[in-house]
Amino acid sequence: MAKQMMYCWLSIPLSTAKQRFNIKTAPLSSRPVLASARAERRISTASKKKKKKERNNSVEELVVVKNDKEKRRTRSEKEYEELHSFHQTESHVPVMLGEVVDVFSSLTLRSFIDCTLGAAGHSSAIIKGHPELECYVGMDVDPVAHAKARAHIDALLHSTHSSLKPHLLFKNFKYIKSVVGEIDDDYNLLSSGVDGILMDLGMSSMQVNNPQRGFSVLANGPLDMRMDPRASVKAKDILNYWPDDEVGRILREYGEESNWRWLQKKIVQARQQGGLHSTGELRDLIQGATHGTKGGRQGWIKTATRVFQALRIAVNDELNTLEKSLHACFECLVPGGRLAVISFHSLEDRIVKQTFLKIIEGNEGDGDVVEEEAGKRDLRKMRNDVNEKETWIRQMVQGQSGIILTKRPITPSEEEERLNRREAGGEEPRMMVPSGNKWKATGKEGLTTFTSFAFPYLTNSRKRNETVNVRRANMTVYNSKKANLTAARKERMKLPITDSGYRFSEFLSHPFGIQAILNTGSLQSFQSLDANTYRCILPKVELLNFEAAPVLDLRVTPADEDCTVEMISCKFQGSELVERQNDHFSAFMVNHMTWNTNITEPFLEVDVKLNLMLEIYTQPFTLLPTSAVESAGNLVMQALLDRLVPLLLEQLLLDYNKWTNQHLAIIP
Repeated sequence: MAKQMMYCWLSIPLSTAKQRFNIKTAPLSSRPVLASARAERRISTASKKKKKKERNNSVEELVVVKNDKEKRRTRSEKEYEELHSFHQTESHVPVMLGEVVDVFSSLTLRSFIDCTLGAAGHSSAIIKGHPELECYVGMDVDPVAHAKARAHIDALLHSTHSSLKPHLLFKNFKYIKSVVGEIDDDYNLLSSGVDGILMDLGMSSMQVNNPQRGFSVLANGPLDMRMDPRASVKAKDILNYWPDDEVGRILREYGEESNWRWLQKKIVQARQQGGLHSTGELRDLIQGATHGTKGGRQGWIKTATRVFQALRIAVNDELNTLEKSLHACFECLVPGGRLAVISFHSLEDRIVKQTFLKIIEGNEGDGDVVEEEAGKRDLRKMRNDVNEKETWIRQMVQGQSGIILTKRPITPSEEEERLNRREAGGEEPRMMVPSGNKWKATGKEGLTTFTSFAFPYLTNSRKRNETVNVRRANMTVYNSKKANLTAARKERMKLPITDSGYRFSEFLSHPFGIQAILNTGSLQSFQSLDANTYRCILPKVELLNFEAAPVLDLRVTPADEDCTVEMISCKFQGSELVERQNDHFSAFMVNHMTWNTNITEPFLEVDVKLNLMLEIYTQPFTLLPTSAVESAGNLVMQALLDRLVPLLLEQLLLDYNKWTNQHLAIIP
């Protein structure tokens, strides 16, 4: 059995697009190019009049068909009215409910995990449609969503007299593997796998409609934006305390905001007047910064939407979490199982589509892409896991370990676009389903109606995505060559078993553990910038007869089952000449630590990625090809990581033993 994936998108109706983008459509009869083309093709007068009449009577229909072709999407034919009444609450209507139901309808679904529980709209439909369900798990980090979801699911189970015992867990979906391990004693999921998994990314209507959560651009509230109220970083922390360059990078990369430099400058200036503490203050700043300009793309309200999106992504580390979670979901699925992912903006969408391709190891040019009609029957003979009644499967991309069931995105029906406010108010959902030896996926995008386009399954795109966690900062000089140096190292060591009862996560959350992570014993000095960001000054080193002290700003984010250390700034401290070199390079490092203490041989694993963007402006290096500089630089950086990572890991474990022994000594 093969794992399966599907993807769906929405498109903007023509009337909405005309109003939003100020599109003016000229009468077809006034287009000389079309008239000339007809003349050259020697079309008869009668044929001309007939085609002209048809086009004038349905201009909008013509344009919609043209857009469908350009966007290479597949419009869902699912009726919306019947689904609209299937499950909704006063504050939330699940998007693409019928499409999600269809994805799992052909499976015998004995186990199902909803990674983004919300108000349990999708889950209720799955539970009701699969009475054979034996194991259901709902995960979410929002306590309000948990309360609503439990009420809805309990009411459904009571009305259907079901004996199903749902597991509703207050956890992020990045912990899906550990969740499967926790309930494995009852259902044996580790050996058999999960039949179906659903991820509905982005915000819910409940979160947007609550001003105290800080997600709404129009409503005034605190600058929070945390999906998980237990998390430490808030949006106001980023705006008021994080380094200037990091704020600019967030606006540029996560918000895709063209006016990010000007906004960054205004945000930094606001710190001198006490900083930003409410969404209203941030909205006023954006409105003032874009006054008299185009405001990025479509006025200040669109700029504000992109800024809020960027901050929300940074606060919740959404993109890094998403990519890792997709791989984890794949590993949890049973052969023939399916994973559905619904994304809401282009950044999520890009990660979903490229991660699917990397997982299945597919290639668009390898002859495994199947067109809508041609060869469909033959394909089904070869792939018994694809039900011939699943008419939503139009094109597939086959890989070594999976099949993408819908190469082209599936978009919601026009009726749902019009009636579902969640989609009409922003980017519309898209759904994608992969298929492979174990699983399938579905993807959906944003809180604004968005257009659709085909996935560019290019080799270069996949290679660029392999360094998705390596962030590049802009250089200040643009007329010289730049070398991009990268290195990575993954190391695993056995975690010592102690009788202290203290978990390794407790150690990393303790001040002693934070100092161990930063290796403060080898630092010249260090200071806390905010709740989890630290400035570390290393001992001075000699660089070309100059003394310089590296200054690193590190952000440490410990959690129950992992810990992430990010280098968000790297500068040299020294003479004026030394500090002038800070304008000619930028560096980023991320160290993701994971551990498992629930097995016979517990382990600690670190995954370090280092990226250095270096400006080449001195001879003889300017005479060399950039590739030559990068090749030599990559070797040096890789050798550095290969030597340092094991040493730092050993020191961390020594500090952990020391900490546990100290606690054992004070226990009577």
